[in-house]
Amino acid sequence: MDLSVRMSSLVRVLAVSHVHPDEAAVGAAWPPPNTVELSFLDSFQVARGAIQRLFFYEGDDLPPFQSIVGALQSSLAAALPVSLPLAGKLAYLPESGDVVIDYSPDAVSPGVRFVEAEYSGSVDDMRRLAGDDEHQIEAFLQSCRSSRDDNVGGGGAGGAVAVGVAIHHGVADGQSVWQFIKAWAAAARGGSPAAGPGLVPPTFDRSMIRHPKVDGHQLSRTFLHKMSPALPVVTPLPMGVDMSQQRRRTFLLNAGEIESLKQRISESDAGREQLRNRLSTYVAISSLAWTSIVRAKSLDAADKVYFMVSADCRRRLRPSADEGYFGNCVTTCVAKAISGDLSAGSDDGLAGLARAAAAIQRAIREGLEVPFGNSERWLNGATATTPPVRSFTRSGSSHRYMAYEADFGWGAPSRAELATVYGEEVVMMLGAADGGVQVSVVLRRALMDAFATYFRRQLVTPLPMGVDMSQQRRRTFLLNAGEIESLKQRISESDAGREQLRNRLSTYVAISSLAWTSIVRAKSLDAADKVYFMVSADCRRRLRPSADEGYFGNCVTTCVAKAISGDLSAGSDDGLAGLARAAAAIQRAIREGLEVPFGNSERWLNGATATTPPVRSFTRSGSSHRYMAYEADFGWGAPSRAELATVYGEEVVMMLGAADGGVQVSVVLRRALMDAFATYFRRQLVASSMSSLVRVLAVSHVLPDEVAAGGAWPPPPPHVVELSFLDNLQVSKAAIQRLFFYDGGSLPPFESVVRSLQSSLAAVLAVFLPLAGKLAYLPEPGDVVIDYSPDAVSPSVKFVEAEYSGSVDDMRRLASDDEHHTEAFLQLVPELEVSMLPAPLLAVQVTRPRDDHAGGGGGAVAVDVAIHHGVADGQSVWQFIKAWAAAARGGSPAGQGLVPPTFDRSRIRHPTADSHELARTILHKMSPALPVVTPRSKPADMAQQRRRTFLLSAGEIQSLKQRISESETGGELLHNRLSTYVAISSLAWTSIVRAKCGALDAAADDVYFMVSADCRRRLRPPADEGYFGNCIAIAIARASAGELLDDDGLAGLARAAAAIQAAIRDELELEDPVGGAERWAERLAAIPRGRLTAAGSSHRFMAYGTDFGWGAPSRVELVTVYGNELVAMLGGAADGGVQVSVVLGRAFMDAFADNFRRQVVACPNSTVSRCRHH
Repeated sequence: MDLSVRMSSLVRVLAVSHVHPDEAAVGAAWPPPNTVELSFLDSFQVARGAIQRLFFYEGDDLPPFQSIVGALQSSLAAALPVSLPLAGKLAYLPESGDVVIDYSPDAVSPGVRFVEAEYSGSVDDMRRLAGDDEHQIEAFLQSCRSSRDDNVGGGGAGGAVAVGVAIHHGVADGQSVWQFIKAWAAAARGGSPAAGPGLVPPTFDRSMIRHPKVDGHQLSRTFLHKMSPALPVVTPLPMGVDMSQQRRRTFLLNAGEIESLKQRISESDAGREQLRNRLSTYVAISSLAWTSIVRAKSLDAADKVYFMVSADCRRRLRPSADEGYFGNCVTTCVAKAISGDLSAGSDDGLAGLARAAAAIQRAIREGLEVPFGNSERWLNGATATTPPVRSFTRSGSSHRYMAYEADFGWGAPSRAELATVYGEEVVMMLGAADGGVQVSVVLRRALMDAFATYFRRQLVTPLPMGVDMSQQRRRTFLLNAGEIESLKQRISESDAGREQLRNRLSTYVAISSLAWTSIVRAKSLDAADKVYFMVSADCRRRLRPSADEGYFGNCVTTCVAKAISGDLSAGSDDGLAGLARAAAAIQRAIREGLEVPFGNSERWLNGATATTPPVRSFTRSGSSHRYMAYEADFGWGAPSRAELATVYGEEVVMMLGAADGGVQVSVVLRRALMDAFATYFRRQLVASSMSSLVRVLAVSHVLPDEVAAGGAWPPPPPHVVELSFLDNLQVSKAAIQRLFFYDGGSLPPFESVVRSLQSSLAAVLAVFLPLAGKLAYLPEPGDVVIDYSPDAVSPSVKFVEAEYSGSVDDMRRLASDDEHHTEAFLQLVPELEVSMLPAPLLAVQVTRPRDDHAGGGGGAVAVDVAIHHGVADGQSVWQFIKAWAAAARGGSPAGQGLVPPTFDRSRIRHPTADSHELARTILHKMSPALPVVTPRSKPADMAQQRRRTFLLSAGEIQSLKQRISESETGGELLHNRLSTYVAISSLAWTSIVRAKCGALDAAADDVYFMVSADCRRRLRPPADEGYFGNCIAIAIARASAGELLDDDGLAGLARAAAAIQAAIRDELELEDPVGGAERWAERLAAIPRGRLTAAGSSHRFMAYGTDFGWGAPSRVELVTVYGNELVAMLGGAADGGVQVSVVLGRAFMDAFADNFRRQVVACPNSTVSRCRHH
C-alpha cells in the first residue's frame, strides 16, 4: 500500500499550484542550450531519493497562513532565477545516453510544484510534533514528498506552520540545498537572493569536477547505466530499510557539553596517544555516536565496524571548485575499527571514544588527499543488496549547516529536520543556537534505547552502580487476591510443599518464590549453579528492645536465600516442586536472618562495594506488598499508577500493595531474559487462575506391555538412539500436543475409557518402545540420546485423569466453537518438561466433564497426547496415534494397514557435512548449557493471539483450485497442477496479508510463507515409510505484499500459489532437500518480525479417522503453536473436507476471517462460508 494512502488521515492537501521563475529577474539568463550535463558525482546520486528538509515555525509573530503562502511563493519565484536550473527537469537524452538538467522554457513549464496542506492535529499537536525528540516518521514524510516539491502545511496567525523542501539528489548535495534555502529565505525577508550577506552566487558549471585518473564523462555514464540500466526508468537504489523497524530520535548538545566532550577525549591517555590533529566538533560528536551504536549492539569483540563520512570537497579539489558550486561535491571516507576497541576497556568509554576519533580523523585525512580517487569503486557498495548493516554506520549533513537561521520573515524555526534517510543506521548533524549541535539518529528499533543510554552517559557521567540500564527492561505485573490465594494453596498442598515448608506460606514468600523461580528458569544456568535471593526485612519489631513503630530511618536487615538452580527449575513442568523449594529457602533465610538482626552487618560492606556481583545468580527484592501506595490520596483520589523508580541492582523484584487485596510486582531484568521470565511467571498464574477449569483426579504411569513386547523386553543394549541433526533442530522446541474431543451415545463410561486407553497404550508402547524412555544428555561425548534402558523407562509414560469444571454441554461447546478457548485447551493437555534433561518423551491426559461421573449415555471426553518434538515430527505423531487407536479397537498396533516404526537415525544423512558432527554442532549452538535446554524461541503471547478453525468442504476446495488455475494470472504463472495444499495455503497467506495491509507497505515490504514438508520419500536413498523421527525440510516462499493484494483477489491468490510452488520446487525437489538444514535457523531469523507465516501439519493427516473404539472424534486440534502466525491443516473431515486452524495477532483475526470467507463464498460450489461447527 502506498505510504501516502496509509497516512492520508495525517495531512490533507488543500491546493496544488506551480511557481514559475520571475521572468523579469531571469532577464538574459535564459540563453541556449539550457542544459547542464551531470558530473560523475551527480550520476552516482541520480537513483537516490530526494533530499528533504523540514522546518517548523510557531509563535505570535507567525502571519496568517495565506500571508505565509503568498510570501513563500513570491520569494521562491525571485530565488529561482538565481538558481534557474532548479526550475527545470532531469531529462534523459537517448542518443548520447546521458542524463542532463534541462531548463529550457518547455522544461521549466509549468514551474515548481507548491503544495498547501493541512495537518490533522491542532496547533498544539503540531507544536508537540515539532518538540518531540522521538520522530513521528509518518507525519514528517507527509510534510516532504519524494519529488521535486516545496510543500507548506500549517495553521493560522499565532499558530504553527511546517515548510518542507525536496530537491533531487542528482543535482545537489547537502551544501547546495542549504545554499538554496539561505537564498530563498533572504528573498522572503525582502532582500536579494544573490547578493545578500553570507550569500554566494551559485554556479552549475560541472567542468570543475574532474576525476584524477579516469575520464569523468565516461565514468559518469558508467555510473548512470549500471545503476539504472533501463533509462528513462530510474532504478531506485536498494536501501534495505524497513521503516517499521526503525526509530529516529534527535538529541541536542549544547556548546558546553561539546567542549567538555572534546576535552575529555583529547586529554585521555588513549587520546594523547592516538589523536594526530586537534579534535574537531564533527569528529568528537561522530565518535560519540559511533561508539554508542557499537556498544548498543551485541557484536563480537573481533567484529569489524565501519563509519562512513561524506566530506565536502569544494576546497580540496585542484584547482578548487567555486564556493558557490551547486551540485554534488562530496567524497566518501570510511573509518574502520574493531568492535572491541570501541566498546571494551573501562566503563567511562574514553578509550573507545579516542580510538573512534582517531579512526575517523585518519579516514578523512586519507580520503581527502586525493578526493574521488577511488570513486570508481563506490558502485560496489552502493548497489550491494546485503550491506553489513550490523557493522556499517553512515553520517550525513554537517553542524556547519546553520538550519536554525532559516528565517523567512517570521523568525527562526522551532525545529529543523532532515526527513530523507539513506541507510539503516545514520547519524545527522545540524548547527543549533548558541554554538550547540543537533544530532538526529536513525537506528533499528531494538537498539535505540540502548544507544540513547550510552550517548547520554558520556554527556552526563552517572555514579557507578554496576548496572547497564540500556540492557535492562522493567515490567509490572498485577496479581489479584484470587490468584495469590490460589498460588499459596497450590504451593502449600504440593508434595514438595508438605515436605519442606515449616511455616504457613505468606503472600510475600509465595510471590517471591514465583518471581525467583521464573527468573532462574528464564536463564541458561547449569543445574549445579548456585542461585541467591536477597530479602531486605524490616526489623523495627525484631530489635530488643523494639524500635518505635514511627521510627524514621533505615531499619532493615539482609537475609539471603540460597539454592541450586536445578532444584528450582527441574522436575515436572507445573513447577510446583521448584516453587516449594524456593519458598522453603526464603522462609529459612528470613528466619535465620531475623534471629539476630544486623548480626552480620559488618560484612555487608563487602557485598555493597563489589563491582562485579554474581549477576547471573543473584536476585534482590525490594519494597513490600504492605506498602499501600495506592492509598496515597492528596485530595484528588487514588493514583492510577505507583512505581519505584530507583533500582539497586541488575535483577530486582519489587512489590506494592494494590486494590482489593492485590499485589503489584515490578521486575527489573536483563533485556534478553524478560520475555522468557514473563512467560514462566504468567504460566503459574494461569495455572492458578485456571485451577477451576481442570482438576486432576489421578496421575498414574503406563509401562510397555511385556507380553506384547515379546523378545523386545527388556530391550537389548545399548538401549539408546542417537538423535539426527534434524532431531537436534527441534530439541529445544515445546512438545507436540494433539487434542481429540469425543461425545455421543456410543461413548463408554469414563472409567472404561481410561482402562481401554491405558491397556492399549501399554500395547502400543511395546511397538514404539523408545517412546517409553527419556531424552538424556551424555556429558562425555556431548550428545543427547533417547535412553530406553529399563531404568530410563521407569516409571514410564505419565497418564493423567482429569475433570473439566463445565458440564457435558460446556465441553461440547468447547469442542464445537470455531474460536479456540486457548486457556482451556492448554489445561486439557499434559505438559512435558523440555527445559531440563533427562526429559520424558510422551504423556497422555484424559478429561471428563464435571457432570459425567458415571460416563456413557451421551457424555463427552477429551483425549490429549504430548510427544517431545526432539524425537518426532507430525508424521511420526500421527503414525503413533493410528497404532494406538488400532490397539484400542482390539487390533494389533502393528497390524494391517499400519507401518512398523523404525528409529534408525543412520538413514538421515547430510549430503556434504559429517552428519554426526553437524548434529552435535546444532545441539550445542542452540543449547550451550546442557543439560539445561535453552528455549529456541520466545513463547507466543497468548494475550495477543487469537486462534480459530475453519472447515472447507471438498466442493469449495475444488472450486478454489479451479478459479485460481483458470484465472488469467494463474494461466501465466502456474506451471504445475495446483494441489489442495498449495491452494489452501495461498488462500490463507493472501488473507493474512490483506488483513495486515495497514501494517505493511505494499510496494516495499516482502512477506514470507514457510512450508514444512515431509522428506521421507525425497531423501536419496529414501527413508522407510515408517521412519519415526524428524524428517522435515523447510521451503520459504517470498513475495511483495503488493503482489498478493488486488481487487478480486484472484491475481493475488495465483501469485501466492506460484510463489509457494516455486519454493517447493526450488528447495524441496532437490537431489537432497536437507542439504541446507544448518542454515535454516539463520534464514528464519533474518526475516523481519511480523512478515512470516508458517504452515504446520497437513491435510494428509486423517485426524478424524482416529477411532479408539467409540467412533470418530467431534473435534481435533493442534494445541502447540510454534510462532505468532500459523496455518495448520488436518484431513479426514466429513466428505473430503479440510480443517484449517489459524493463529494470528488479535488485531488481525476478524479481517483475516472476512478475507478468507470472501474467497470461499466466491467459489461456485460454496453453499456456506462456515467455520467449524458440528
